[in-house]
Amino acid sequence: MAESNDEQFYWFCRNAFDSNKEKIFSAIDKERQLLKRTNNNVTLLIWACSRDNPLLVKGLIERGAYINDLDLGGWDALMYASSFGYLQVCIVLLNSGSDPNLIDRYQEYNSLFLAAYNDNLEICLLLISHGANLMLIINGYTALDKYGNIKEPRLAPDELKQRRAILQKAFEEGPHPDMCWKRRWPMMSVMVGCGFQHLAVQLLELEMQRIALYERGELPPSTIIDTSERRRTYYMGLVFGNEWLLRLIVMFL
Repeated sequence: MAESNDEQFYWFCRNAFDSNKEKIFSAIDKERQLLKRTNNNVTLLIWACSRDNPLLVKGLIERGAYINDLDLGGWDALMYASSFGYLQVCIVLLNSGSDPNLIDRYQEYNSLFLAAYNDNLEICLLLISHGANLMLIINGYTALDKYGNIKEPRLAPDELKQRRAILQKAFEEGPHPDMCWKRRWPMMSVMVGCGFQHLAVQLLELEMQRIALYERGELPPSTIIDTSERRRTYYMGLVFGNEWLLRLIVMFL
């Protein structure tokens, strides 16, 4: 990013979002470098995500704004939108490929933690539906542990328990690979135990195809395949003793 402490750019960031967004787009169309310029590492997109203006955010992204830039505090655009509770802005960012599991520079927060802190249940569910990891541990806690910590007045114990149960269920039924493997692992073990090893190998082959598609960028941006998932796939290959498949798996570790 091109860092700028130019006063004119600073005031453009501060005041542009109270005016007609078409004027902003017109200025950017004339000078695309505005999308890359920053003031104290804050881009136009991050400024936009500090307002509840999804059309502005969408227009900036369509013109080339990079969604995963971090400001000096280590927050990206999705973290700001999640923290403020701007659901429609979060939808635009996630549909554009924003990473719901990105952790801030100081390893204290991610978007799901911030939404949970502020009791933004709908945004939490949205993030989980796009692959956010509810079980991710940051500084010894998960987002469930910290749910509603900032909300005033505090949630009643029954309300807090109900919200946590909703999130837990959504995560267990959602797309995150950790949960998918927790469901598939027993099934594959049963297959092997019952003598249906060939069926388990077929399932493992499908997993390898999914990893290969992910590596080529041919899956949706919200898809997440991490090192632990690849390692589990590798160990399953060892269990099945399929030598040619094992060699293929090693290529992706």
